[in-house]
Amino acid sequence: HFTTDETTDEACSVIIIPHFFLTSKHCMTNVYLCLTGSGKLTQSNEIVLVGKTGVGKSAAGNTILGREAFESDLSPSSLTSECKKAKGAVGGRQVAVVDTPGLFDTNFTQEEVLKRIKMCISLSAPGPHAFLVVLQLGRFTQEEQDTVRMIQTTFGEDAAKFTMVLFTHGDQLKNQTIEEFVSQSEELKAIIASCYGRYHVFNNEVKNEKQTYRLLDIIDDMTTVNGGWYYTNEMFMRAEEAIEKEKARLLKEFEEQNYWSALNSRFGFFNQGFIELLIPIICNSTQQNLTTCSHDDEPGIYCSILF
Repeated sequence: HFTTDETTDEACSVIIIPHFFLTSKHCMTNVYLCLTGSGKLTQSNEIVLVGKTGVGKSAAGNTILGREAFESDLSPSSLTSECKKAKGAVGGRQVAVVDTPGLFDTNFTQEEVLKRIKMCISLSAPGPHAFLVVLQLGRFTQEEQDTVRMIQTTFGEDAAKFTMVLFTHGDQLKNQTIEEFVSQSEELKAIIASCYGRYHVFNNEVKNEKQTYRLLDIIDDMTTVNGGWYYTNEMFMRAEEAIEKEKARLLKEFEEQNYWSALNSRFGFFNQGFIELLIPIICNSTQQNLTTCSHDDEPGIYCSILF
């Protein structure tokens, strides 16, 4: 055990290390993170569950914590509508789990989605060590594929380093292994590859702590690879900016398509190349009186009608 000066803003500003702990690899890893500033020492693994409504996020959270921390019945009244957080000790680890509503269901606008995501990140302060993208076995339709891609887009490229897939309803595998199940779907393999090959499966019907320990081992390995870092609010802000830029690009593209559609409706007898040459003439003529652009085979057209 070692202590920090909790009165300071920065963790690990003052560290007192018993000499006999210097031989502990786990302890020295944490000390290294503090001294180098490559990560912050936190007292628990912060985990955020994301996915569609009904895939078993709340049940997965209960399995991780080993208790009924979240309502997971199938009744509509028990469906998660806001972010909720619960903590517990699991296999000698302190674990905090944030259960989220179906963030990407059609019931929410994009603004509401972003608001809920910000709340989820704030609940896992200083930031989540792991996003678990929860998928239900046997339910990976096109809608699920689009949802996973939307999750990746919303959290941004940085989030991939902190993300893994968690399958629920593992009892549906029967005599099949999860590896065999994944190998049968190119879409699943692509999604898992985008999470650096990290995935796990839960059988929520079985009280087996080993499946939770294995999940936490994967998260520990992921955290080690990330140098102890967690997903930060700054990373989310970068993702939000990227979304806004993409929206602006798509809007511009849409407006340009509509613009060319308007041109074609007015000048359908000209090819696009001629219209492109015509635009500068039209633009120059808008400050003057109506100017007629004549064509040998067509009636005169007033250029200013476009503006």
